[in-house]
Amino acid sequence: MQTAVSKKYDVLILGGGMSGLTAALAALERGASVALVEKAQSLGGSMALSNGDIWTFKNKDQLRKEIPCGDDALQDLIVDELPSCLEWLHSHGV
Repeated sequence: MQTAVSKKYDVLILGGGMSGLTAALAALERGASVALVEKAQSLGGSMALSNGDIWTFKNKDQLRKEIPCGDDALQDLIVDELPSCLEWLHSHGV
């Protein structure tokens, strides 16, 4: 077990899955100092288990059919923004 080092960080991220790792990268790009804490032995979370697959619904109609009680604005965001998010990841070698 590693011991904690006393240091101040701008951002503390709990969880080293894809969300935590991308949040850390985004914060680092903006000049923040980042501490990422993961309880598992390795990083990646469920993304590591899926061999890196990232998917979404083909379109908003399909998404709303499968998740009818979802928030329309959040669903739109997922479908509309995924391509640019994937480009961002690819630009960082992910």
